[in-house]
Amino acid sequence: MQKSIKNLLYKSHLSVIALSFCASLLIIFSFMLRLSYSGTKDIISDIRVNWENADRNIQLTVTRWLKGKPFETTKKSIELTTDKLLVLQERTNSILYPKEFRKEIEQASKLWKETDKNLASIIKKLEVFTESNSFLNMETETNVKSFQVGPDNYLQKLNLRELIYNYKMRNDGKWDKFTQQGVELLDQIDIMYTYTDNFSKKLENIAKNMNLLLKVIVVLCSVSVAILVILQVITGLLLTKKISNSISHPLMESSQKLINFVGKSLESAESTDNNKFLNEIEQLQYSVDVLINYYNQIAQTAKKLSIGDTTENITPISQNDVIGNAFYDISNYLQNLAKGANEIIEGNYDFIIEEKSDKDILAQTYNRLAVSIVDLLNKTKEITRLESEFQAASKIQSSMLPMHEEYIAGYELSHQLITATEVGGDNYDFRHCSKGNWFSIGDVSGHGLEAGIIALIAQSAFNYGIYLFENLDESNKLPIEMYQYVNKTVYLLNKQRNNSDSFITMNYFFEHNGTFYGAGAHESPLIYRAATGEVEEIKQLTGNTLFLGIIEEIDAVPSFCSFELYPNDILLLYTDGLIEAKNENNEQFDIPRVKDLLKKHANLPLPEIKETIFTELRSFTEKGDRARYNGNFADDVTIFLIKKRD
Repeated sequence: MQKSIKNLLYKSHLSVIALSFCASLLIIFSFMLRLSYSGTKDIISDIRVNWENADRNIQLTVTRWLKGKPFETTKKSIELTTDKLLVLQERTNSILYPKEFRKEIEQASKLWKETDKNLASIIKKLEVFTESNSFLNMETETNVKSFQVGPDNYLQKLNLRELIYNYKMRNDGKWDKFTQQGVELLDQIDIMYTYTDNFSKKLENIAKNMNLLLKVIVVLCSVSVAILVILQVITGLLLTKKISNSISHPLMESSQKLINFVGKSLESAESTDNNKFLNEIEQLQYSVDVLINYYNQIAQTAKKLSIGDTTENITPISQNDVIGNAFYDISNYLQNLAKGANEIIEGNYDFIIEEKSDKDILAQTYNRLAVSIVDLLNKTKEITRLESEFQAASKIQSSMLPMHEEYIAGYELSHQLITATEVGGDNYDFRHCSKGNWFSIGDVSGHGLEAGIIALIAQSAFNYGIYLFENLDESNKLPIEMYQYVNKTVYLLNKQRNNSDSFITMNYFFEHNGTFYGAGAHESPLIYRAATGEVEEIKQLTGNTLFLGIIEEIDAVPSFCSFELYPNDILLLYTDGLIEAKNENNEQFDIPRVKDLLKKHANLPLPEIKETIFTELRSFTEKGDRARYNGNFADDVTIFLIKKRD
């Protein structure tokens, strides 16, 4: 309210000041305009005086032969008239003067140019005519003797027109050169009178218009100032009334609202207090006092509610006691919520709190909480069951993998699978049969329970296939037949029956008398040659045939390979989780890094080589994959080392 009143006061004062400023500007402008017009009027008056002097002297010239200074006076009056007209033109060439008035000044200047031109010619001829004393030839001796000529006077009792015509009559009506010269001069003077008469009338008209302009500007300025003063008074009255209403009405309304808010009335207050309220401020003060006293009572109850004490409630003064009724409802509401919470503690999840409205968030939240607790309990049971099943599946998968105690004659073995989740998709195996030794390694697409089940299917098929192909004589065909057989098994159980798009990358090896025969589609095996200290990569087993489980019939012949292991040679089989693991810069662990580690640590025992590779992998992915996957690798990682004994 203070800002509003302050703004109104500012506006009121600014409005009055603005109107006063406008009135002052108008008065100054009118004064300056009147001063300008008065100056213009003086110039016009000077022009008229100069012209009247010139006109009077010229007429005297016609009736008297001028000599000496009178001629100079006429010329001076004409020059002053010319100069004043130029000043008048420059002064009135402004928007302060009406267009018609400026037009009249322009017309007067044009008339004067013609008049001045004729006057100059006439005066010159008069000077020649008088200075040469030509007129003396036309005068009688009596008249000549009566002439009084002085340097500052002009000839008296002479009339050029009478002189010419008298001289003509004395000469029997004949014209001579003197009379002819005089008549021409008189004709020019008659023409000049036409211009001078028009110019005189124009000057008179300009003077009248100038007087009229002065009167009009005085009237207009007086009326404008009067109007501005009246507007100033009216504006001040209106703004004063508005400010008064802006202060008084809100105070009255606020007082009434405060009293109504707590359920009392100003009438009852005035009846109990013998004194009436003197003004709106006292009324507002009384209302604020009533409200503060009541708020103190409410504050005590609010403090108890803030510490969870809902046992005490406030008693509303009346139905209009908004705060009291609100606190009463809040206390009851909190008590009801506390009762509901106790019901949940006791296990009664069917207890429902009545919702006061669509926006009753607390009641809605409580009711949803009860339902959510029931759902959470059910989900917890389900999660517990699933965790138990995952643990069982992980245990089954672990039990299906070769044990560390198992061995193959003539070879040292070291192997380990680290899954990304509880159940992985990697699998590997080895088995001795009557004709040689079998080795396998592979990876199911994805990881988790489904991948683990598919891996178990493939591993089971592999172990059954060992017995199935026991009677085959050609060792080099065994891994090809095994790959094609396991593919049909996986395709039947996973693709046709389970309608799954998962697939397996697998490599199968059959060793007979130190020669390994392989087939499949998986990561390239690495062989460390003890004799040279170099590492070979068997690339035939990568990308030369289809993965397992995609189609029913697969030709594994293009992937067939064979190689021999010599004493202390090491064969490293692995899954893509090893070489595709990433660091913080998104760089992969890659095959060259694995080759370097195998070459560098080939003289260590196989378990130490395996642990060294895993240690390097953990360090490499610490801020990469392991940071992204809560300390786990992004994919299952399998390492299978096979070393030929001496």
